[in-house]
Amino acid sequence: MLNVYRMYSELVSASITDGGPYASKTSFVKLLRSVKRETLKLIETFLDKAEDQLHIGKQFVSPMMEYVLADYARNVPDARESEVLSLFATIINKYKATMLDDVPNIFEAVFQCTLEDLK
Repeated sequence: MLNVYRMYSELVSASITDGGPYASKTSFVKLLRSVKRETLKLIETFLDKAEDQLHIGKQFVSPMMEYVLADYARNVPDARESEVLSLFATIINKYKATMLDDVPNIFEAVFQCTLEDLK
């Protein structure tokens, strides 16, 4: 699933870079972003319902977190997905013990960009 997210994220970024700021309004980019959003929702549901939290927290969440946070931070505001915020709320709530060290990184990557968007 992470590879699907990664691929669609790269397609969205390339389309917006090539097409300029109005490219995010095209039906093609909207379709790409909808797949990206649904992928985030699927990952969130998986993490929320998973029973082996310790194993998943170590093996899946850390690599996924690095890419999704970096992607969110580097994207232009029109390409950022609000589902990333929901995903990380679920991660922090479900995987508290394994995520404590990562909370400052999450805040820095997510909230800095979000605050800039709100200005």
